[in-house]
Amino acid sequence: VGLMYPIKDHYLKLEDFALGSLDEFLHELNYDTAMGWSLDNRLNQWGSGQAGNFNYGREMLEKFTVGRFDMYAPEGQDAKPGALPNYNEEDVASSAKLLSGFYSWFEAYGPQPGYKNWNVDPNTGLGYEGMNERFSVSRAYGSDISIFATRPESRQFRVTASSGDAGHSATADQYMDLLLYTHPATARRIAYSIFGRFAYPHPPEALVDDLAQTVLASNYDMKAILRRVLNSSAMFTEETTDGCIKSPLEHLAYVLRTLQLPMNSMYFFAHMNPMMVALGMPMFEPATVFGFHMCGDPLEPGKANHGETWLSAQMLLNRGRTLFSILKTAQSSASLLTYTYTGSYSEPGEAVSLRTTLFGTWGNYTAAQVVDHMTAKFNLSVSAQERTLLINYLSQGDDTWNPGNAARVEEKLRGLSFILGMHPKNFY
Repeated sequence: VGLMYPIKDHYLKLEDFALGSLDEFLHELNYDTAMGWSLDNRLNQWGSGQAGNFNYGREMLEKFTVGRFDMYAPEGQDAKPGALPNYNEEDVASSAKLLSGFYSWFEAYGPQPGYKNWNVDPNTGLGYEGMNERFSVSRAYGSDISIFATRPESRQFRVTASSGDAGHSATADQYMDLLLYTHPATARRIAYSIFGRFAYPHPPEALVDDLAQTVLASNYDMKAILRRVLNSSAMFTEETTDGCIKSPLEHLAYVLRTLQLPMNSMYFFAHMNPMMVALGMPMFEPATVFGFHMCGDPLEPGKANHGETWLSAQMLLNRGRTLFSILKTAQSSASLLTYTYTGSYSEPGEAVSLRTTLFGTWGNYTAAQVVDHMTAKFNLSVSAQERTLLINYLSQGDDTWNPGNAARVEEKLRGLSFILGMHPKNFY
């Protein structure tokens, strides 16, 4: 039970800082119990036979800030010719030492509440029981620490607590500032990743350098960075339109929103997560610390990442199965999509009518009108041949297209939704 509280703490921080300050988030992350457990920083203690743990210190460099390589280095190399690597193995050891002294402690109605006091008992003012991350300088590395000794950002520290707050590491804060504002690689990597994620991957280096100035000037304010990217002319280029392959979750969410199917039922999420496992993207559970390898993420130096790993033959089959299952579920009179929870029991919802969700008030539509309406819904520009094939699909079967046959229309709309949802253009 105690370990559930750190997860809630961490989730609340992600909610708060997703469009907030990466600067503030990284400072907060050092005191995050879930991170202390998942990346072992609770074990990063020195003295009394303990020799620290390098996991969190390494990930702070490789995943959260400067990155292992320069994105514009030649393939297979970490730095451009004549340039220095962002860090080396000695820096990893130093990073761990600078972030040492943190440990986890089980609080049973203790004085340390959860993030934003979410778990405070209103009657006692104390936090409910759970794991909390603490800092003690007596558990930290006790000697001088040099980092980036081979780079211009070289600094020397000794781990100390904040003045007036023995439970806060002044050195960890100083180290975060060094990574964010002195080492040039962090701002460039954030600019590269955000632009690549929302516009197109591996943009020109000059563009990244320019956007990195916004990153620094805004103190890593995600809203300011996103505002500049989303308002830029780059969002209207062909590279942006076709540059990124949707991940399975993005593709599925896009189709469900296009079809206006409800997605707010806990039963729906319970039903959907096993499907996401089959798609290689279990929600909230990436396979490795590298995450889900989304389009635009810097995976290798000198190479654009368009998200190609999501388009294997098996993944495409699994996407089709998942969409088919969702559409089949929508037709059920006890649809998981529309389950509601009242008190101590659940109420099954009604079957979802695609005629209603897609057309509002159903009318005497021809097959051609339905095809045109649906392709517009999916924002698809289909060829004349494709349009004819889709019209023929609606008209084929035991009888011709009859807009008054409700059951037949629903069946055909589900099939057409599947065909358009799996159209190759919808993977971008």
